[in-house]
This record gives sequence, C-alpha cells and structure tokens, in this order.
Amino acid sequence: MIKSVLGIGSGRCGTTSLASFLNAQKTITCTHERYDQRSMWYREYPLAKQQLKSILEPKEGPIVGDVGQSYLKFIQDILDEYDTVKIICLKRDREKTINSFLKWSAARYPKWLFLQNSPTTCVVGGKLMHLTNLGLLAEWCLRRVDEQSVRVDLGNYYDDYYEHCEILEKNNGGKFKIFPTETLNTKTGMREILDFIDLAEKDMIFKKVRANTIDNCVLGKYENGG
Repeated sequence: MIKSVLGIGSGRCGTTSLASFLNAQKTITCTHERYDQRSMWYREYPLAKQQLKSILEPKEGPIVGDVGQSYLKFIQDILDEYDTVKIICLKRDREKTINSFLKWSAARYPKWLFLQNSPTTCVVGGKLMHLTNLGLLAEWCLRRVDEQSVRVDLGNYYDDYYEHCEILEKNNGGKFKIFPTETLNTKTGMREILDFIDLAEKDMIFKKVRANTIDNCVLGKYENGG
C-alpha cells in the first residue's frame, strides 16, 4: 500500500503543477518544496531522512507527498528502505527547460548573487553530478553577457539530472517512473500518473492544474478525450 509520494524534476518542468494536481486528490496531501532544495544537495541521507520523516513515515490518513528537484540525491536510498513510496519524475524538453530557467532567473538574480559561492557539483548514486553554477547565472542576470556559457552550464545540469533519473527508472521499475511534462495537460495523462501511484478510481479528481507564471510550461488545462 502506497503511503508516500515524492515528485522530482530538473526545475522549470512543471513540479509546481504536479504538486497542485496531487494535492487536489481526495486522499493525498502534497506540498511543493517543503524544504530548502539547494541545501538538500549537500546533505547526506541520514540527515535528509530525518527531515523527510513526516513524509516517508506518515501517520494513518491520506497519502503524504512533496515535490522538489533535490530529492533525486536520496531516491535510491529511500526506495531501498521504504516499500510504501513511489516516485514521479517530470521531464520537459531540454531546450524549453533551459529557456525557462533563463526567463525565471532574470527576475531573481539577487538570490543567485547571495548563493553564488555554493558548490557546483555533488555526488548522486556514487557519481559526480553537475549542479547549476549560480555565480555564472548571477553574472548573466546582472550583465546579460556570455549567455552561451550559461546555456551550456544549464544543459550539463539537465543532462546529468536525467541520466540519473533514467538509471533509477531502469533499476526500480514499478516504483519510479518518468513522465513527460505534457502528461499533466490531458485527462488521460493525469489518469496515468494516478494509476501509477495506485490511486483508487473513486478517489481520482481531474482538474485544471496550476499554470506556471513565467512561461506556462504546463497549460493549465486538460483535454477530455482519451
């Protein structure tokens, strides 16, 4: 029986919409980035597990979930320890994701200036993973120069992120699944997500999901057709 759901994705791929959709279900309580995502990349599993305990070990009641990009680091550990958790991963087109990161970041560069000395790599699944270079991103946001370097950096992050996701999906068939972001735009797609987490038909709710405010990467509507 599924007690917990974690959603992941690179960012700018519809994770806010996924959290809204899951939280709309009768038997699910789901939040978006309940914990600081940047700091999560630099924690080890025992500490992260303590922080995620209320999600991974919920009391009796609704399924509990959260959606955030950095949970990727702990997914294999979580699935090895808990057989009551399923993982939903959203994947958006690479170029659209990069463009969305640039648009979204432009209005937030003071934050990146504050974090610009944070590490640019971490270890995930025993392999070094490239993280977004916030110093480079902050410099571009401030001066609008060397955009190509920023695009390469974001692309490296995207490629590493989904390489790990594909390994997780291969090794954890029924517990981890990658869904195209567009899955949230159709009733059929929404049903596919809810079927994956074993939600009962009577508890399924199909509603418009929250459209992201920067570039509407999720359209905020679904088609009624199968």
